[in-house]
Amino acid sequence: FATHRGRHGVFRPGRPASEGLQQLAENGGVPVLVDELSGRRGIGTVAVVGDAPIAPGGSTTVLVTTDRRDRRFSLAAMLVCTNDGFAGIDGARLPRRYGKATVVYARAFDAGTELNTEAYVDLVPPCDGMGGSGSTNPALAEGGVVHRHEGIEGRGDLDPEVHGWDGPVAKITIERVG
Repeated sequence: FATHRGRHGVFRPGRPASEGLQQLAENGGVPVLVDELSGRRGIGTVAVVGDAPIAPGGSTTVLVTTDRRDRRFSLAAMLVCTNDGFAGIDGARLPRRYGKATVVYARAFDAGTELNTEAYVDLVPPCDGMGGSGSTNPALAEGGVVHRHEGIEGRGDLDPEVHGWDGPVAKITIERVG
């Protein structure tokens, strides 16, 4: 995630994904995205939360120190069991007063970088616990733009009843504490 001053931080719907966002969405890799954001003007704090997936229904807490000029929060997190899906928040307002909390919901986005085959062989291994890929497959390149993910449709190995979602994919509570 990142805190920032301007409207857009980590990604922009309707625009091509950066290399870092592509790596995060397709493979769960964060170093390139962190480097991209850390060097960008208007970006304050850049952080990676944990080193393992947060299971459905799970939660985590992070304490972040931000630049006082930062007014917004953006997030991108890989959606396991998708070809290039990610949970995204683009420019949510940070609370201005101490003790004040803001709740925002992450939506599912498609990075537009890989065809949605929904086949285990094309997905990161945690999806089926066995095979899969941890690298980008050029044969699946899509060349699109970041847009809302249409969800799991059952066209490959994935079952929409097991791997699908309806509505937001994550709930984020941001509280200004000091």
